[in-house]
Amino acid sequence: MKVDFHSHILPYVDDGAQNIIEALVLLKTLKEDGVDIVVATPHLYLDRDSPATLQKKRDKSFDMLMDVCPENYPKIIKGSEIYFSGIKPSTDLSGLRLGDTDYILLEFPYFRRLDKDFIDELKYYINAVPYKVIFSHVERYFKYSDRETIYEILKIGCLAQVNCDSLLLDEPREYTLELIEQGYALFLGSDAHSLKYRPPRFREAEAVIRNRLGDDVFENMMKVSAEVLGF
Repeated sequence: MKVDFHSHILPYVDDGAQNIIEALVLLKTLKEDGVDIVVATPHLYLDRDSPATLQKKRDKSFDMLMDVCPENYPKIIKGSEIYFSGIKPSTDLSGLRLGDTDYILLEFPYFRRLDKDFIDELKYYINAVPYKVIFSHVERYFKYSDRETIYEILKIGCLAQVNCDSLLLDEPREYTLELIEQGYALFLGSDAHSLKYRPPRFREAEAVIRNRLGDDVFENMMKVSAEVLGF
């Protein structure tokens, strides 16, 4: 079972698929790449939507898509990509968890260096909430913060998701493979938005992992992804 753990395929919600047709094309592409399950993770920015408002938009979009989606297309699991700015332990994110799990997908700020103060804030948050945190596209932050800080974040209890594109570009590829090989990055996501802007490249990324790290590593990532989602 192949799982795309991060996508923006739901239409009319964020900067991902702009309409039903585009969403169906993205799903068809993922199907052709062998994906069985795709997690739909529209952005939550608290300065734009409350969690409840985003949940309503997401659920409405999901229902519209399901009305026309062929049965043999990948199964969609509802979630969100939550921007960790202004998020407090009291912020109710229960409706934006990944499916029926206790996991949430957090995107960390780009404008703020991930330093000791940030780590302390994140530690406090993780210890105060009933959710388990997955760090989205962790490989991006090597540009903004030193590697020791990234690894410290991963060691305090965050799991990590990496993007397919990072395995296909020279600069982040080695960092991404390192995170996967060391067992920190257990989830692979297309982060698909459209065929023109960040298209799904799941099969290509899969080939890189299999060729560089072996079939067992890729298969384990998919096994863990499915188990986390309850499959």
